[in-house]
Amino acid sequence: MGATSTEVCGQDTAPGRTPEGDGWQSPLRDLTSYWLDRPTCDGAQARDEQCCPKRIIESAEAKPEATPIQADDLLHLGDRAAVVRSLSRLVHSERLLRICRGVYMRPIQTRFGLRAPRLEKALASLSALWARSFAANWLGLTTQNTVRSIYLTSGPDRLLHFGGHRVELRHAPAWQLTAPHRPAGVAIRALAWLGPDEVERSLDAVFPQLSGEAVSDLAAARDVMPGWMAEPLNRRLVHG
Repeated sequence: MGATSTEVCGQDTAPGRTPEGDGWQSPLRDLTSYWLDRPTCDGAQARDEQCCPKRIIESAEAKPEATPIQADDLLHLGDRAAVVRSLSRLVHSERLLRICRGVYMRPIQTRFGLRAPRLEKALASLSALWARSFAANWLGLTTQNTVRSIYLTSGPDRLLHFGGHRVELRHAPAWQLTAPHRPAGVAIRALAWLGPDEVERSLDAVFPQLSGEAVSDLAAARDVMPGWMAEPLNRRLVHG
């Protein structure tokens, strides 16, 4: 009875013949190596780059809306290079928003789809992160672009991106940040934006919008105002 041959991965070998000597490698050995070497998200392999995006999203989803995400806070999930590459991939796949260089936030899922974090929450979080104050730069005296808002800050200029909405942070002197989040402070910033040539006319527009408390706040802030603003305000307060 003639010798029979056994087919393995398309090659014929006679019984008892060892193919490795001819440079052929066992597919079983390759399969074993695959299972031993493949990345997992368990144990020590949790730091592997392929697991990093999943862990970043899990971390982000466990935090409140508008929580800033930075690479430095994620180094327990992988080395810096892996974290940075993972953040970039998550932005590309729209699972994270890149607010500005080095700062990310997760989008919020709604029944209508994803939206950016609410602006007031995001700015409050960034203010705490950078230890800076922000103040809106308008009081109905200027025309605002609906896709771009301007806020003044004691920090450096920045451009923030919240999906399709952009927020410009402009550095301003301390006096322009007086009374943050109060009508008197908003009035000061609006007058500063319009400048000396418009201050008299602008006060005529501002005063009817202010409550008695806001007018008192405005009067109390005269000491920090430049002369071109404080003097017309004094006249207005005296003559009504």
